Amino acid sequence: MAVSLRARSLRHLRIRGRNDSGEENVPLDLSREPYDNLREILQNVAKLQGVSNMRKLGHLNNFTKLLCNTGHTEEKLGFTYDDIIIW
Repeated sequence: MAVSLRARSLRHLRIRGRNDSGEENVPLDLSREPYDNLREILQNVAKLQGVSNMRKLGHLNNFTKLLCNTGHTEEKLGFTYDDIIIW
């Protein structure tokens, strides 16, 4: 009985768009320009209110995915490394 209750609660979390770690799945559209994706990521990570820590973690994971997909050059990202750090 306890197994079925736990499975049901985990299924509920997945429906809400969360990983087992609690991090929210934030969609990343790699067909968009890297600049636009990075701008959205930085805006959401830098917000002081209105974005949960788990959603920020999802955005930070998207930052990693974006870097893996586009490379680490400033020219491809559209931001300098200083811009990213200071944002």
